[in-house]
Amino acid sequence: MIERVLMARYEWEEITKRFNMPDHNGTIDNLVWFVNNGYKSNRLRRKYNEAYRLASDIIEMVDNEKVNISSVRRTEI
Repeated sequence: MIERVLMARYEWEEITKRFNMPDHNGTIDNLVWFVNNGYKSNRLRRKYNEAYRLASDIIEMVDNEKVNISSVRRTEI
């Protein structure tokens, strides 16, 4: 399972490296930002839908605690 998350994160980072975003690292916070705000300046870009799907899938896997990866988990404050 961890491999699946890391591969999806790598693929998302590759797709979005030229997208307009505050940060391009595949952390949960950046993925959540992308899902909630990325459409504003990226929805017309090629592979936007694929990037959105990947981000959503990664967030869901982490939120469902199917994986326990400290580097991609959202930190609770």
